[in-house]
Amino acid sequence: MDHFSPSFFALLDPLDWERYLKHTNSMDFGRAFSALKEHEVLYLVIGGLAMNLHGIRRITGHLSLFVDLESENMKRFLDAVTSLDCEPKSPVDHDILLCSDKRSALIKDKKLRVCTFVSLSAPSMEIDIQLDPPDDFMEVNKRKKEVPFGEAKIPVLSMDDMIKWKSGSKRRQDIYDIEALKTARKLQESKN
Repeated sequence: MDHFSPSFFALLDPLDWERYLKHTNSMDFGRAFSALKEHEVLYLVIGGLAMNLHGIRRITGHLSLFVDLESENMKRFLDAVTSLDCEPKSPVDHDILLCSDKRSALIKDKKLRVCTFVSLSAPSMEIDIQLDPPDDFMEVNKRKKEVPFGEAKIPVLSMDDMIKWKSGSKRRQDIYDIEALKTARKLQESKN
């Protein structure tokens, strides 16, 4: 049964994205995107904000990212979040995040698949990164969607990859997200 009819949600007009990102919640997404760009971090937006950037309105309180976990890129990411006054929510040393073997041990021993960074100066700012992503970053990055934001473009996980990633989940929100993504894709295809 399709829970999402075209009237259930309105696809966001591309011109509304920047305004939406600035006003969607108390976190300053623009500041986070600027820091990521300034530090030349390779990343893709995933999760609730990616749903919004694909035109599906969804409330989210944080920024979820798929970051290229290659060591040099992770150094740039850590510099970016440090510039935002963010630290890991769980006590995780930056050195652990930079080393794939140590990250693997963290995932195995602590079952930590996501690392959340919180701002010390703006507690509502949370940035999550996947420590154990289901796909190779460079492969998925080839299929990304780029959403204009001011002078920049925000890289977003493709609809097809989002559907694939969420397909194994039994979480109710993911099931709804899959249906919404499929409906949005049909609507967008019918417009083209």
